[in-house]
Amino acid sequence: MIAYFDESGKPEDKPVVSLAAFVATDLKWRRFEVRWMAALRTYKAAIHKTANIPWFHMTDYESPNAKPYGQWSKSTRIGLASSLAGITKDAITFGTVHSLVVSDWNEIIVPRLENKYKQKRGWYIFLLQGLMEDIANFVHIPPHETIACVFDENKEIAGAAKLHYAALKSSKNWSQIFGSSTYDSSPFFPGLQAADMLAFEGRRAVKNKVLDKGERPISKLLENLSSRKQITVGRYTREDLLKFHDKWMAVKQYREALEASDGNRA
Repeated sequence: MIAYFDESGKPEDKPVVSLAAFVATDLKWRRFEVRWMAALRTYKAAIHKTANIPWFHMTDYESPNAKPYGQWSKSTRIGLASSLAGITKDAITFGTVHSLVVSDWNEIIVPRLENKYKQKRGWYIFLLQGLMEDIANFVHIPPHETIACVFDENKEIAGAAKLHYAALKSSKNWSQIFGSSTYDSSPFFPGLQAADMLAFEGRRAVKNKVLDKGERPISKLLENLSSRKQITVGRYTREDLLKFHDKWMAVKQYREALEASDGNRA
């Protein structure tokens, strides 16, 4: 089995950030890739500038100025999105997206992070743990197999993802669930493009519900993706972050007291 992970938004320029993952068997991912690329070619989707192959990126798709999407008719746009959603649903075993409101994170968690490295990447690590917990709880893994995880090769995030992926496997006793991890570029992996699509839609749904007070209905694309109940869509509320903070500080204080005690005995 393989899981693809991708994020949407950065705390420095978006009010909500998200991380999403899709899980499927290797065979279904291979079939998915053939169908995904065929849909991109059929609709004449964007061509990646350096890879020179069709690819799909939600930020470009939603931009009125991005070519070719800004020049498309509404029916063509809906046709591509519907095709990609259907192809994804036919392939996946499970999908999950978690989001958080940046202002809550910055107020409750960031002041307790010791350095700029953690401040810049802590949100991703927090969301990654939530996604891995969902996968561990809801995905049935055949005996003697593990889930290989593929992450987007984001220079800001890849190092933190690599370090904490291994740490989470160890601390949560997940080595029987999660296997190897790799980091690659989304133009070459349609699974990463699908995860980007879900992350974007999850982020947009939370922004609309929490910050815009539900001014817009749920997007048709997210409604389509989640129609078969294969996907969990969630967010960490302010209350969730406060509870996490309190537990985290209690553990930190315990460790500091233990270290001080060991130092005194020495």
